[in-house]
Amino acid sequence: PVTTKVTQMVPAAQPPLIDTIEVRDNPGGSVTAFQNLVEEWNKRQYIVRIAGDCWSACTLFTGVQKVCVMADAKLHFHAPFISLDGPGGIRGFHPDRTAKMLAMYPKPIQNWIKANGGLTEDWITLKGRELHRLVPICSNK
Repeated sequence: PVTTKVTQMVPAAQPPLIDTIEVRDNPGGSVTAFQNLVEEWNKRQYIVRIAGDCWSACTLFTGVQKVCVMADAKLHFHAPFISLDGPGGIRGFHPDRTAKMLAMYPKPIQNWIKANGGLTEDWITLKGRELHRLVPICSNK
């Protein structure tokens, strides 16, 4: 029988591989950009720890398979908007985009959003015990 031993050499200058990402006080941004991150982080099986205030598209990180929240986490939701005349200008809301965004959340988060008025231009906030019932609390590791 032939035995082959393969050893992978890692250069000392290479940074260590990460397995955990902490998202703290994130203002949100493009739904598409955040959804792309969720897909990439799930593919890489990263652990994502949400801490502090997580606004708007940041809340999509609840769709990461290995997500947890720190004790101080607060998730702030609203409907996605379309800028009609450039940054800081007139905003429009579209029911199809809102439904698509809602579908990106895990079912327990979707149910909470629906029970709290849905995704609209007004903010709704999930925090404390209510949040910890829906998303696991991070360990101290």
